[in-house]
This record gives sequence, C-alpha cells and structure tokens, in this order.
Amino acid sequence: EYDKKLNILNVTGDVEIFEKSKKLKLYSDYVKYFKAEGKIFSEGNSRAVNLNDESEIRAEYFDYNILKNIVKAREDAVIININKDYKIYSNIIIYNIQDEIIYTKDKTSALFQSKYKFDSKNIVFLKNLMEFSSKEKSTLTDNENLYNFSKFNYLVSKEILKGEEIIINSNYKLPTSDKFYFSNGILNLKNQNFIGKDTTIKIHKGIFDNSDNDPRVKGVSSVNKDNITVIKKGVFTSCKKNDGCPPWSIQSNEIKHDKIKKEIHYKDAILKLYDIPVLYFPKFFHPDPTVDRQSGFLVPKIQDNSTTGLSFNLPYFVAIAENKDITLSPRFFAKDKFLIQSELRQKNKNSNHEIDFSHYISSGENSKNHFFYNFNKDYENENFDEIELNIKLEQVSDETYLKAYKIESPIIDNTSNLTNSFELNLYDEDISFSSNLDIYEDLSKLDSDKYEYVP
Repeated sequence: EYDKKLNILNVTGDVEIFEKSKKLKLYSDYVKYFKAEGKIFSEGNSRAVNLNDESEIRAEYFDYNILKNIVKAREDAVIININKDYKIYSNIIIYNIQDEIIYTKDKTSALFQSKYKFDSKNIVFLKNLMEFSSKEKSTLTDNENLYNFSKFNYLVSKEILKGEEIIINSNYKLPTSDKFYFSNGILNLKNQNFIGKDTTIKIHKGIFDNSDNDPRVKGVSSVNKDNITVIKKGVFTSCKKNDGCPPWSIQSNEIKHDKIKKEIHYKDAILKLYDIPVLYFPKFFHPDPTVDRQSGFLVPKIQDNSTTGLSFNLPYFVAIAENKDITLSPRFFAKDKFLIQSELRQKNKNSNHEIDFSHYISSGENSKNHFFYNFNKDYENENFDEIELNIKLEQVSDETYLKAYKIESPIIDNTSNLTNSFELNLYDEDISFSSNLDIYEDLSKLDSDKYEYVP
C-alpha cells in the first residue's frame, strides 16, 4: 500500500528489504517506509543482517535511518555475531552501521567467547576495535569467578579488562571463595594475571581450619603474573576483625606468594602485637596454607587471659624426613616468661611414634612442663599371626598447667583427664590373647583421689 501524497509505503507479510549500497538486509512482519525522510519503521520479528561481517540484530521494533545508516532496535533486542562469538541483549540497541558502533540503553547483558557474561547498562561497543565498555556499575562472571566494577573497558580479542572499584570473588560457587579488592586494575581474564592498586585480599575462613579467623592482606599495589603474586607494602593478619587494630600482624615491604612452590616470602617484615613492633625479619618465608608438609613458619597465634597475661606463639614446622617431622612452638610473653612446646611425629613401616612436650620457665615462679607419648607397633613373629603393642603416657608437672596456659595437643582429648596405658594383643588362627593396664588421672581432684587403675 503506497500513499503518494505522504510518500509512505506500507508493506505487510514476510517483508524483505535489501539495501545494496549499505550491504544490509532487513526482515519483518510489517514495514513502513518514509521515502522522503529516508527512514524505515518495522514491527514484528524484525531482523537485520550486516553482510559485511554477518552480524545480526533482532527486536520487535526497528527504526532505521537509511541516510545515517543507523538501526535502533526496541523491545527484546539482541545483536549476534557467530563468527566473533558474542551476543548483546538489551531493551534498546542502537547500531551505527557506518561507524560500527553499538550503544545500549538501560540494562544490558552480553556474552563473549561463550564464557564471559556481563551484566551492565548503557554500554558502548566499538566493533572494529572489539572494545566493550560501560561507565555504570557492572558484573562479570566466568566459569569460576565473579567480578564487580564501578566502570570497565574490555578488550575482547586480548581478553584484557581495565576497571575501577574492582571486587573479585574467586571460586564464587564454592565455600573456599576468596575476595580481591582493587581501587583500579588491569585483569587478564585468559591467564588470571592482574595489576591492582590499593589491594585488599580477604582469604576464606576455612584456610586455617578456624572459622573465627578473618585472614586478610592489604597492600599499596599488587601484581600477579605466572602464578606469582607480589604485594607491595603489605600487611597480613588472620585475626578476627574488630573495631581496633588486630592483635597481631606482619607488615612487609614486599609479600610474594609463589603458587607453584607454594611458598610465601616476606622482605623487611615487622611483627606487630596490637600495632606495637616486636620483631624484625630482613627476610623469611613460610609454606602457604595449602601445603601439608614443608618446612617453614606456621600461622602465629595470640593469647590473652587473666592468669598468664598476653602471649604470642610463632610455630615453626620442620620436615625432617619423609616419615618424620617436628613442630616447634615458642611462646613469648609480655612479662619475663617463656614457653616452648614441641610435637614430634614419626611413622615407620610397622610403628608410629608421637611425642608432645613443653617446658615453661619464669623468673618469678617454678618451671612447669608436660610430656605426652603415643606408641603403636605391629610385630612379626613365627608363633603368632599378629602382635600389637600400644603404649600411652600422659604426664604433667602441675594440675593447672594445661588449662592455665591453654596447652593444645593432638594426643589428648581434654585437659582435665589424663590416661596412661599399656596394651598387648596376640592373634593367630587358634588363639587370641589381650592384656591391658589403664591408669586414669583426674586433675581436678586431690592427689589421694585423682588416680583410678583399671587392669
């Protein structure tokens, strides 16, 4: 239907328009062509294909300015390029075909390389440069991570993103998610390298097997390249967050985490207790928390109670051999006191040894100590198929020592009841023999009543 007076053409049905000079094909259920103005309006299953790169834009409505070569798509709009693997969704998409620039209005989502999903609004996409950006708050998700930005610029071909007020939730679908904060930064999404300013890293609580901890690192800047993260002028603590300073922290000019070697190195490090410097280390390192057995410092601990006062524990793990290791735990007190605790473990082919002992000294009181020992052995013998020997020794010099100084040991279950025992088991096809002697000591009772013998 053509209106000669208004110079308007109305077409209904499976409409197809080919703008040969623009290399554009347009399809729709209904088209109104304003010939004098050089504009086309379409409604119903509107679709346009750019023959230059086979990108396609779809929506319910189109407003196409032929002279400017600009398509405005409205209502459930989407632009797709299969060859370059991207999709952009918005309620309004404006496609400047001549300059190859795409704009969106309000909420927008996009998918690049079939794995990077953006949620944003008012985006600008420079097709020739493959540069996708927004000045609005945005999120990005991939297979493992969740990113938040106040604004961003993404170089699609290089998979590099520049952003401000960046928050990264690594492994965000898992309870082991860590959080990274940068005031601004550059992220390589392909290999996870990054450069960040004003860095804060909040490590998941379970990494030190203590849900009360809030392990975190802050630094002026950070760089991650090839599985090595370097934080400049960093501060680390695992203490629970509070309104004041943390009970302990390590301040260092440089903190380096090598994920391949699984080591954390410090340069010019200062150990602080309640923000007061107490120890200086030019250089030192410790295994990262994912390591099961490697020599180095472990996570420090701080204790404070009315009986013993303030103390700081700096444990050191030594892997002596493949089957043998020891943990040395010196504890430093604010006053003239010192406590050293050691745990020795050895696992042989047919036997296990586990020793835990401590010694406490003070200028103003008697020394105190504890000694715990577990021994298990399987003997080979011609007369019996199996011989088992189990020995347990648990001794303390003072009934209140374990509780007062909060001595923790993997050998004992509680600090009120100790057990000394001897057990022998003999087995063969025709006979079995078992003998044991148990002595229980209740530290809460008087000397005359605290022992119980069970033959």
